Amino acid sequence: MFEKGHKVVKGERKAKKISPFHVMETSFLDIVKKFAPRYFNLFVKIFSGNSRTAAIKGKCLQCINLESIKEITDCVCYSCSLWRYRPYQGKEEDSDE
Repeated sequence: MFEKGHKVVKGERKAKKISPFHVMETSFLDIVKKFAPRYFNLFVKIFSGNSRTAAIKGKCLQCINLESIKEITDCVCYSCSLWRYRPYQGKEEDSDE
């Protein structure tokens, strides 16, 4: 009765198509809610698709396995295309004085 990519919703006769990205988004949000609840609202904002800054924060957090923000500040992955846009960089002081 179930077709690939479709889910029958109770009370409806037609099958509703569910995007594979929606399934991935839902399972990732479940993981964030369980293991790093402090970042849950950020990832909800990211999956809404309305904030580029939030998306970059989320990618950095995902890269460091939802560890501490200090890991993003001290990131040494210079080959990453988002490295120069990463959040929590802080102000660099001039050492020429």
